[in-house]
Amino acid sequence: MEILSQEKEVFYNLIRQAEDFGISHLDLDSEYFTGRYISIEGKKLLYFADCSYLGLENDARLIEAANKATQMYGIILSNSRSFLSSPLYKELQRLINEIMPGHSLITTTTTLGHCSTLPLLIDADDLIIMDLHAHNSIQMAAKLCSAKGTIIKHLRYHNDMQKLEELVNRPENEGYKKIWFLGDGIYSMQGEFIDLSGLKNVLEKKENLFAYLDDAHGFGWTGNKGAGFVLGDSKEMHPKMIVAVSMCKSFGCAGGIITFPNKSLRDRVDLIGQTQMFSAPIPNPVLGAAIASAKIHLSPQLEEYQQELKNLIAYFKERCKCEGIPLKTKSETPIQFIEIGKNNEVYEVISKLMDHGIFCSAAVYPSMPRNHGGIRISLTRHLKMEDVDCLIDTLKEIIEF
Repeated sequence: MEILSQEKEVFYNLIRQAEDFGISHLDLDSEYFTGRYISIEGKKLLYFADCSYLGLENDARLIEAANKATQMYGIILSNSRSFLSSPLYKELQRLINEIMPGHSLITTTTTLGHCSTLPLLIDADDLIIMDLHAHNSIQMAAKLCSAKGTIIKHLRYHNDMQKLEELVNRPENEGYKKIWFLGDGIYSMQGEFIDLSGLKNVLEKKENLFAYLDDAHGFGWTGNKGAGFVLGDSKEMHPKMIVAVSMCKSFGCAGGIITFPNKSLRDRVDLIGQTQMFSAPIPNPVLGAAIASAKIHLSPQLEEYQQELKNLIAYFKERCKCEGIPLKTKSETPIQFIEIGKNNEVYEVISKLMDHGIFCSAAVYPSMPRNHGGIRISLTRHLKMEDVDCLIDTLKEIIEF
């Protein structure tokens, strides 16, 4: 019996191809995870695919806090937060409010936060303009809006705010009540910053234009108190912008945060957002660890950690420049992208890197435009400059640039 459509069958076969190359859906060996190395089938690999950029996921303070929270409150308070919340939520919310400007809401995951927020705020007579490289989680939540009649158009000139302004001002888009631009703070595949100043300029010009940004990959490692790229240097929220972040990356835990420009919007999503009402809460051990992480973010130590990572990023980019390795990523972020081409060509390079003791992730179609896939390199505080040297020397050996 045929169940999948032709398009979905193609996607399925692309994933299976990556499995056949031995580079996806792998299992770690059962040994202690350090963040610098992983072990797969007895082979030790330098780990350049980790999104825990500050290396907090195995910090002793977070582990201790998770254990204590488990002992005090059990694994999970198994009911909707519409009825009861773990006492740890209140403490975490207080600390997040110190980190983030605006009015923040804790969600079980960033994706579920999108799924509560976008369908509630965007109506059938609104228009969505989505950046071509917006994260899949935003695209999925936008489809919930589409199901009730909202039109979705794509900004095919990625991260081009002049083209956004032109699209917004087209005569056929004049009749919409609100226009929502959906994009990322740091785009997760190629690692570039959004043109934030350009976006704010368009927001100021167009009265009915609003922005919803996913800054999951910016939160923690950059910005004042780790508030991220979009909000990190802001004392106040932009009145026409909503920002989502993730606690699964630099924060070293799990869960999401949606930050609103006013309390009224925040409370509406909290009280009647579908996934806020009906999805499971964050487990108590994770809440305990998140509290410990938030305290680190509010301490002077955070700036030291951020600077260590930024030094590593600068070193990596300088080495690539000196060795003639063409980086597609222009921004100094922990995500760096080297374009290779077709999916199978990317898989071959990733497989060769594994043979040389290095693990990177593949960024390929359909996550990337067809025939523009490449190596997605993640830099974390777990790694050392000598590890960067090893990666670059290996790339020079196995690829003709």
